[in-house]
Amino acid sequence: MSSALSSVPRRVMAAVRGGVGGVGCDVASVGRFAAILGGDACRRERWERRVLHADEREELRQLRATHTVERAAEWVAARWAAKEALKKALGDVHAVTASEICVARREGEAPTLRMEVPWPPGMARAHLSLAHDGGVALAFVVVEKSSGASASREFC
Repeated sequence: MSSALSSVPRRVMAAVRGGVGGVGCDVASVGRFAAILGGDACRRERWERRVLHADEREELRQLRATHTVERAAEWVAARWAAKEALKKALGDVHAVTASEICVARREGEAPTLRMEVPWPPGMARAHLSLAHDGGVALAFVVVEKSSGASASREFC
């Protein structure tokens, strides 16, 4: 394995070996989301319903109760970037709204993606990597091609 690939997580390498259906990357400004979260409550709630999955809205409520607006903004920016990266990886063939995509993370595990709508034929699952630093959130998504089995709505 070349040194350039040695730092790629094994789960992503497995996707590459199985065939890549799409790749997406997106960045988001944490400051933009801090302004939304710190702004007018009615506008913020409408924005949250339009952009966040119901599970994410609940998680954000819990996060805001225990953390700063900046930490909540990092969290939201990473989710926004993940949703945009997934849309890019799926391409123009699949219309999905941001609120139909859920970015979830269990304690001690990597983040996962879930969609509330079926996803395109020929796609098996997606791998997600998130990061945030210096006021920017980054998401990278690799979507695997399927081997003919019916695709689930769960992603890795």
